[in-house]
Amino acid sequence: MPAVYDEKLWIALYGSLNGGVINHYGKAWVERRAYRPFNRRRDYLENLGIDGTVLIVGSAYGYLLTTLQHAGIDAWGIDSSPWIWEKANKAEWARGTRERTAQAAVGSGHEAAALQAVGAPAAFDWVIDEDAACAHDETEIGAFIDGCEVLCVDPSQIVHIVTVLRGLPGDTALTWQSLEEWQATSPSHHWADSRELR
Repeated sequence: MPAVYDEKLWIALYGSLNGGVINHYGKAWVERRAYRPFNRRRDYLENLGIDGTVLIVGSAYGYLLTTLQHAGIDAWGIDSSPWIWEKANKAEWARGTRERTAQAAVGSGHEAAALQAVGAPAAFDWVIDEDAACAHDETEIGAFIDGCEVLCVDPSQIVHIVTVLRGLPGDTALTWQSLEEWQATSPSHHWADSRELR
């Protein structure tokens, strides 16, 4: 994970670094999402016409994945965040999603084998980036975008749900970009602000 994904960014995204039942998310964040489906995100994706097979990049503990499954969508996940896979956090996973989630970073070249290992398709009708783009810096974002496109049958059916934050003087993290700047990264993809889909 790039150095740019540091304590300042975690606090901006999730409100705190400590407390809670898992290492990096605050307890309130987990409780707020663990027991409630991601209905706004599901509705947004359904309005785009999502169907077929779906890969969620940055799927974490599977809350969006399970929400889509309950809507009848064949959803799979992939996440490389080390704390997601720690044994101590096994109970945080939404039921039935750990087995449908591959451990690899999109754009690393290891994602195809990791997805195959969990029985996922080689390519997906839709790819949903759930804030994973924000974990990349300027030197990594190109490989990440390319990796998403390799995994999707139709690159116009890639959706990026990113957290758009107001930057501080001197910040260079991509996370501080406006939604319009994110869209310029790959104009053929769909882009949405995660804060509007909570």
